[in-house]
Amino acid sequence: IAENCISIEAQGPAGAFYAIQTLRQIFTHKEIPCLFIADKPDFAYRGFYHDATRGRVPSLEGTKKMVDRLAGLKINSLQLYVEHPFDFIEFKNDGKTEDQYLTVDEILEIDQYCYDNFIDFVLCNLKKTFAS
Repeated sequence: IAENCISIEAQGPAGAFYAIQTLRQIFTHKEIPCLFIADKPDFAYRGFYHDATRGRVPSLEGTKKMVDRLAGLKINSLQLYVEHPFDFIEFKNDGKTEDQYLTVDEILEIDQYCYDNFIDFVLCNLKKTFAS
């Protein structure tokens, strides 16, 4: 960061994305200092595991907010554990309301949103199979 400009150099799109996350953190301060940062993660894999089976089931929008927060923290893997909160075809009439499960389309949208934010999306412990 110089007085009149900000420049980012990265080895690839993910590096540039993470540099922008660092800038976002710097911009939360009242004054923006002139500085040079040479940064790389200590760990290539930085994951977050969320159990959506116990407690409240996250909505699509709530999950996207979680992804935004994880991206800001430079987390690059979201592991979402689901059992009953997934809309299994076999259990269509089990009395759940729409806010108690995630649909196939929502899971696919979460996957794309994670991809767009350089986060690997891992859906954990699907014990049943489903047809789309």
